Amino acid sequence: MAAGPLQHVGCLLLAATTWACGGGPVPDEPAWGVRGRHLTLDGKPVFLSGVNYVPSRGWLTHLDAWDADAVDRDFEALQRVGVKAIRYLPLWHQLQPTPQRADPTALARLDKVIELAERHGLFVQLGILNSWMSGGTFLPSWANGNLFKDPAIVAGELSLVRDIAQRYAGRRILQGYDIGNELNVLEGRMNLDLDSSAVEEWQAQIVDSIRRHAPRSLIVNGVGTGYTESFNINSIAQSTDYMAAHSYPYFHGTSRLDPWLGQRTTYSTNYIISWAEMTGKPVLMQELGASQQWVHPGNVPKYLRLTFLSNWLEGAAGYLWWCSHDIDPSFAVPDEGLYKEYSTARVQQENKFSELNYDMGILDYDNLPKPAAEAFEHATGIVEELGVDWTNRLPVCYVLAPEGFDYESTMIQLITPFVLAKQVHMDVKLLIEGAAVPHDAAALVIAGFRLSPDGRGQVERYLSAGGTVYQSYFADFGDSLTVADEEIALDHPRLVVTRRAGAMELEQQLVVGARLRVRAVSASGNTETILSMPKQGQVRLERKEPDTSPFGARDGQGVLFRTRHGSGVYYYLAADLEQALGDTFDPWKDDDSDLIYSVLRPQHPVDVSSKHLELHHKSRNGEELVALLNHSPGFVEAMLHLGRRVRAVDAFTGQVQGGDAETAVRLEPAGVKLLLLRTR
Repeated sequence: MAAGPLQHVGCLLLAATTWACGGGPVPDEPAWGVRGRHLTLDGKPVFLSGVNYVPSRGWLTHLDAWDADAVDRDFEALQRVGVKAIRYLPLWHQLQPTPQRADPTALARLDKVIELAERHGLFVQLGILNSWMSGGTFLPSWANGNLFKDPAIVAGELSLVRDIAQRYAGRRILQGYDIGNELNVLEGRMNLDLDSSAVEEWQAQIVDSIRRHAPRSLIVNGVGTGYTESFNINSIAQSTDYMAAHSYPYFHGTSRLDPWLGQRTTYSTNYIISWAEMTGKPVLMQELGASQQWVHPGNVPKYLRLTFLSNWLEGAAGYLWWCSHDIDPSFAVPDEGLYKEYSTARVQQENKFSELNYDMGILDYDNLPKPAAEAFEHATGIVEELGVDWTNRLPVCYVLAPEGFDYESTMIQLITPFVLAKQVHMDVKLLIEGAAVPHDAAALVIAGFRLSPDGRGQVERYLSAGGTVYQSYFADFGDSLTVADEEIALDHPRLVVTRRAGAMELEQQLVVGARLRVRAVSASGNTETILSMPKQGQVRLERKEPDTSPFGARDGQGVLFRTRHGSGVYYYLAADLEQALGDTFDPWKDDDSDLIYSVLRPQHPVDVSSKHLELHHKSRNGEELVALLNHSPGFVEAMLHLGRRVRAVDAFTGQVQGGDAETAVRLEPAGVKLLLLRTR
């Protein structure tokens, strides 16, 4: 990467690592740790940047079809494109053919993989019990049972864990251990009887064994592609050091809501980071990828760079792309260790993976870099220069999640309000109802559900203390609001601003880009109507007395209301806005719903005029960083408001970006702009 304006701070992150600014090797010692939201190396925060290693020859069965020279070539090629770490997942059945004994030949080859990684400056996150891979289930013959509850199987697992931990204890090259790859998938595949308490007990045994034999090693449990009732975030966080997130829009469903370079698809990685962050532990984006079966090849590097930098700015502890290498199309999945009855249909029928698995590398299977490799190297270089210890300055909005830990359904329910809050340029986080509202909350969103008693109590305390709350469809607060069961459904309704609020101007018309259900409301007392639907041209509900109509104002039906509750402000939207947008594919071009959410954003000096741009405003040691990321498939032109005259230096090019309080910006699809602010 060419030297940029931040070359003087380039070693702030790098000096904490063996890939830093020169210097010789450091003696082996446990050097990895956790502090706050970050992973640390030698006590300094780092962003773990790398890939999931899929060997170019022999796939992950390569410990049988062994070729050390091929591994060496793979690592050399990865080093050339800026990879700093690999997550490596040797297959369990190859390492441990019997419950009492690890295979010495396989272990010697594993030693060689780690030796070669060290030679090329690659830290290794080592998976141990790896049995679900790319649609195939691979198990030792003795482990075909309940992997989490059968005492004999668990004893065998603990034997391998002990052998691996003892073998590599104290090795600096080992970033840490992943218990196993997406073990939660096997609960359903193998129809296992399991609950969260069983998972907690099993995981605690595995973690305890690693800690006894490798006391200062970091441990994570890489579940995917989301979290289940048994493998929920609290259960996983109980005994691990940090959290791992796997995010694929195709699998968790957001690619059915927006284009691949769209709002809910690209923000879905931020969402899952925020979900896992509710544990209070650092979150590694451990798997994220895009197959050419899903997205045009030209958009893969754009998707990589956008999500890499967005996750870094979001506060993730690192980013590991899936994966390092494409798979040779001639590769056939071997039968040894493969349990077809627990595998996907194509593996069962043809010993082939689904087509989507073959082209997800940043290198092809001849070790030639693909365009995604250039995007990865560029993003890695930027993060190395800018570091990770920035403090967020944007106001924080918490989106409340219904009590319980059903991640999959709540993601589809809550990704839309999460995006709407992002569109008004707040720092957006998630919060399970019933938890105390954090002190940094500038606003709280309750999108389309009624609160539990515990949830209502916590929000009531927040409101009484002066907080700002928005709720849609169901109304839990506001003594002067009476919400009837009556509703009407309207396609793309126009709403009129009857009182200026947020970014809305008086008599401005807003369009909702979806079929909206609007409820009947009576308002009295100190309640103000901010948005109304005009009478003309609208379907009306029958009513008896105009002055006592459930619609409120004479000149139209009230839709958005503002009222006091204790010392706080309660906004009520009498419509199912978030569900309506969630039921509509890519509504954003002709939708003004972000303006409704703008009432939640307090005054902040830095802002940008486009809802399609993610905004970050951060500071560190007297410097300020402003980041803009285009979460759309089109070019975006906007005005960046800096609040004062400053010298804004482009971190990519070193060029000065204007000097006024406002400056014009233009970003390509999935484009990123990073500016360092310096007072003139």
